[in-house]
Amino acid sequence: MKKIILAFFIFTVSCHTVHAGNLAFNFYKESYESGQVDKTGGFLYMKVGTQPQETVFYFHITFPVNQILEFTKKETQIYYPDEKKAIIMLNKEAIS
Repeated sequence: MKKIILAFFIFTVSCHTVHAGNLAFNFYKESYESGQVDKTGGFLYMKVGTQPQETVFYFHITFPVNQILEFTKKETQIYYPDEKKAIIMLNKEAIS
């Protein structure tokens, strides 16, 4: 849990220090609970807009399931490329 919080803190600090460009990196998470191993990995991309409300976050999770998440101020999209299905959720309040 401490590693996840630390990773999130580093990511948050990085996002606030990147004003003039975009941010992209691969991620991998492995956790152990009750003898079970849970692994998740993929790619994160943050497209920085000229205004804060134009910033878009993309998560492409490559395993255990192929899934693409896109977070904007107005909506959240979840897309499953293998099944060619998508879920779009409108945000009542801005994500900040």
